[in-house]
Amino acid sequence: MIEGCLQNGTALYRHGLELIGWSSTESRIQTELFNPITRPGTEYLRLENASGETILNTFAYGVRSLIVSKNSSNVKIINVGADNLYQNTPLLKISGGEVLGVNIMRYNGISYENTNGKLKLYNRLSINNKTETTVTE
Repeated sequence: MIEGCLQNGTALYRHGLELIGWSSTESRIQTELFNPITRPGTEYLRLENASGETILNTFAYGVRSLIVSKNSSNVKIINVGADNLYQNTPLLKISGGEVLGVNIMRYNGISYENTNGKLKLYNRLSINNKTETTVTE
């Protein structure tokens, strides 16, 4: 089980803190960290050939994909989300295997990309777009 993971580099600045040697403002960290590094390249959680994994209450800001699952079976993803994804990259990227997701939230990007996997997604939400439907593939 993977539970309660949070990645959000803006949290320090939103609370008036900073790290020595890092950008001193939230706007600078966007151009120095998120846009050139984490958004184009970060797969926050990656499962390969896993079985029976549960990912619960997990969120990431400014990543390429929140979860990548490759040839993993009986994966459950519950109460997860990501904000400020990279362009049209997927929140969930599934390649083979079997994944069930409930309560999936994102801002920008796309909800999922599924290649040869069994995928069921319930209660999806995209900020500013409340038309996302249940997925059964």
